Parts: sequence; C-alpha cells; structure tokens
Amino acid sequence: MDHPQGILLADLFPSAVAASTSEGMLHYGHMHKNTAAQIAHHLGLDFIDQETPERSNVCLANAEHVRPEYRTDVTAREIFWYVVAVREAGLSDRVRLPYPISAEAFWAMVERGNSLTASGTSSACNRQP
Repeated sequence: MDHPQGILLADLFPSAVAASTSEGMLHYGHMHKNTAAQIAHHLGLDFIDQETPERSNVCLANAEHVRPEYRTDVTAREIFWYVVAVREAGLSDRVRLPYPISAEAFWAMVERGNSLTASGTSSACNRQP
C-alpha cells in the first residue's frame, strides 16, 4: 500500500517483520518486489526485478558506469541498498521507510548502502540474499 510518508517496512519485508527478528535484520531475499517497485515509481524510474538485469537502452543510460541521475531504472538490489543506508543513518523508524526526496538523494543512499553491505559494517540488514 502506498503511504504519503513512506513505505511500511511490514509491506516491504513482510516475512522478516512478521518473524520479528531479534536483531531487526532484514534480508534482501525477503523483500516484497511489488512494494519495492513503489519506491521506483515514486522516483519516476522503472523497476527491474532481476539479479543481473538486462539493461538494454540504446543510449546506455542504465549502464553501471553512467552517472545515476541519468539512469531510467532501478533494480531490487539497489532498493535494498537504499534500505540499508537509510536504516544505518537512522532516517527510518522500525515501522516506516521514508520515500527518497529526490533521485539524486536516492542514488547517494544506494551508493552508501552498497558500501556498507560490501564492507560488512551494516548492523541494520543482512547482506546475504
């Protein structure tokens, strides 16, 4: 369900929230893809539900080396990295995840979340699928 103040974590990670994990860990594999797509829609981006998406755009707007502000889509993994960064920064409570204020802010958080999961320093989310 779309909420003006953000996405309910129970909607984005229904099984993890229902299980009430003791550490509050969220797992990429538990993410509800339809709810993740709402975040993409909020940003005006297409949602790709694939681990390694076929990003076939003639102008290469969605290639990994292209600056994020020129991309036209977002993957489930990138949505997860956004969640990691927002939770680590203390920008969400245990109930609601705020919508990104802009695509630029979203991509900055995605980059931060990717770094946190790659380094294993995130305490908010489990980096394994």
